[in-house]
Amino acid sequence: MKQIILLFLTAVYAFSFSVILNGGEEQGSSYGVLHIQNDTPFSCEAKLLELDKKIYICNISTKEIFNIDDKITSLVDIKFNKTNNGYEIIINPKQNSRLLNVNENLFGNNEIKKKDAGVSTHYSIIIDPTLREFKKVSNGINFPITYNDMIYPSIGALDINKMPIQYVNGDDIELYLNIKKLYDMGLYERVFDETLNASKIHPNSIFTSEFELYKIRALDKILSSQKVYDNFKFIDIVNMGKNWIRSFPSDENYPEVLGIILRAYLALDMGGDASYNLDILVKEHTNSKWTKLAIIDYAGAIYKEGKSKEAIKMLESVLYSSNDMEVASEAAFKLTDISIERAKFNDAKEYILKIINANKEYLLKDKNTLASFAQNFFNKKIYDISSKLYELYVENSKRSDDYYESALKNLGISLMRLGEVKKAYEYLKRYEKEFKDGAYVKDVEEALDELFFEINETNTTKLSDYYDTLMDRYGSNDIGKKALLEQIKLLSKDKKYDEILSYKNKVIDANDTNLTNLLNNTALILANESLVKSACEKTVYLNENFDIQNSINNQFRLFDCMIQMSRYDKAYSLAHSHINTKNLEDRVEWLIRVSISLYKLGRYYEAINASNDAIAVAASLEYSDITPSLYYRFLSLLELNRFDEAIQTINEFEKLKKDDVKLLEMYDKIAKFAAKKDNDSVVLTYSKKAIDMQKRLNLTLFSPGINFLYISSLNKISDYKNAINAGRELLAMRLEPSDRLRALYQTAEVCIKIKNYDEAKKYVDECINSTFNNSWKDLCVIQKEILSKSLN
Repeated sequence: MKQIILLFLTAVYAFSFSVILNGGEEQGSSYGVLHIQNDTPFSCEAKLLELDKKIYICNISTKEIFNIDDKITSLVDIKFNKTNNGYEIIINPKQNSRLLNVNENLFGNNEIKKKDAGVSTHYSIIIDPTLREFKKVSNGINFPITYNDMIYPSIGALDINKMPIQYVNGDDIELYLNIKKLYDMGLYERVFDETLNASKIHPNSIFTSEFELYKIRALDKILSSQKVYDNFKFIDIVNMGKNWIRSFPSDENYPEVLGIILRAYLALDMGGDASYNLDILVKEHTNSKWTKLAIIDYAGAIYKEGKSKEAIKMLESVLYSSNDMEVASEAAFKLTDISIERAKFNDAKEYILKIINANKEYLLKDKNTLASFAQNFFNKKIYDISSKLYELYVENSKRSDDYYESALKNLGISLMRLGEVKKAYEYLKRYEKEFKDGAYVKDVEEALDELFFEINETNTTKLSDYYDTLMDRYGSNDIGKKALLEQIKLLSKDKKYDEILSYKNKVIDANDTNLTNLLNNTALILANESLVKSACEKTVYLNENFDIQNSINNQFRLFDCMIQMSRYDKAYSLAHSHINTKNLEDRVEWLIRVSISLYKLGRYYEAINASNDAIAVAASLEYSDITPSLYYRFLSLLELNRFDEAIQTINEFEKLKKDDVKLLEMYDKIAKFAAKKDNDSVVLTYSKKAIDMQKRLNLTLFSPGINFLYISSLNKISDYKNAINAGRELLAMRLEPSDRLRALYQTAEVCIKIKNYDEAKKYVDECINSTFNNSWKDLCVIQKEILSKSLN
């Protein structure tokens, strides 16, 4: 019989209504029974349209609103109309029909009355072309007959073929039931022994086929784990099976016995006979569960012979064709095993998921293989599968089971890798509780430490301390690196940049790009801050110890700090790396800095060339300050004794910036250089320029040194008037005691030369009476003697 479910409503909380049509066919004629049911009573009535042609109207009361489509079938049309109180259902059979109220309990009353109308929770409509609405009724007695003293109908016990048992001796029944119970308990050796005994005691029992069947079943189970049992071998299964088939050819267990014989053939390496049995099963019992299982057994055997493609194809045919959950699970199980053996873990995952999702309890039949599957997926880091398999194993095992400890550990780790923090933590702590001295204590401790990163701890002090603990415990492994990473992030969030740099050695040991980048970024932040504060020592330290040079914001200021900290080589490298910049103004600045660094390095020729390059590039710009180039070209020329070119450079500088302090410095340097060369005219010229410029700018940067040079040069050319005036100006300045003694001596010397002894005596006396002693004071004593002779 075919069953068609037309409508099944489950108003999940309060309302349940169903319309179910069961249909079939007999002698080419279709018939059906339509069941209409509801939780609460409802009414159905028949309306006769014409001879044997009726429709039925049922009214369901409910406040629920549902979207129900009308149904049209070959036997009946059903229409649903929404009413104020619920739904009106109009049923229009296409064959002769009859309405029955089937709410009556057939075994609860002595008499059953015909009751078509009224209200009920269950109506049936019989749809059959052989029904007639009107039929001849012969005259006769028409009253109900009751049998109050009769027992309810019963046919008694049935045998395995559903036939009434008419058997006096019931000992074999008890024996059969006991054998069946023992088999269900898995006590196969006892089953085998009991069946042997039963056959001897009851050779003519109606349960003979069952005794022999359980004997074959039991021996099959026994020999699946051991090759011999009490002198019985696989060949005995073959012989027993053949005898059973000959004796009971029409028994419904025929396919099962064929499958058991096939398994025995495979164990005996009788592949041809096994193939013959399989062929019979496939052709004559195509949809039998035992045929599918036989295919699985045969596929396993040919896989071992190297016929992997054929075996997989056979197993997949069972998997995707079987309607039996256990059989399909067995096929998927075998396919999983094969896929793992062939290292095809994507396929294995697909197969095992079918079992997990539909029939995971099947996997508990072989817990050792379940644990093995889980371990294989765990080793391949397929944690979504290993976690499911391990959880199934752990929750259905005892602490003393072989793989329980490792499974519990791996379950926690698998869940941790999946990010299921809470469950992972619970299982790992469960391991610690159950196995305080277990084989995997260190692994679990490490996993819990790694899990700490995922726990929402908000106490920064606690976090920081624990990160340090993890770093000390794990060094440069993954957990140690992660702890270091989180520590740096935590300190960075609190802007504790200097503290972050204290982890430099740990970052180096970790050899991790992300950590190195974080450390360099921290150093960069500090370097930029230091540049703003002109803290050159810290800036240069950070630049030399971290890979940040190209990322520092102000490269010009970085160069200046390098020069300030005497890092001339690094300063030159930095400047030289920028000389090809497309921005011409910046190129001029970098060429100037190249000349500066080259000068500091004593590479004077190159410094001059760099200065000239800067001047040449600047010539193409509307405005560019080339005086720094001139300044360092001047210094380099002096170092090379290129005196005339140095003076020419001063002249060029004067045209651009006559009040620049650098020019004052150039005057001072050229004057001193000329003094060493006894070039009094140059000394006189540039010392005078320096003194005049200082007066103009109200500075005394190079006094009294430049003043002494000027006075000496005037004295040498006998320009005593200007010399004495220069001396007086110098003495009017605020001088150090040693410098004042020298100024007194030089001025007195000029006064003596022009015979202005009174003024000379004033200077000499002040010099001699000074409390400060040096060589100039000794010269003043000599001057005193000269004055004494001159005055006499």
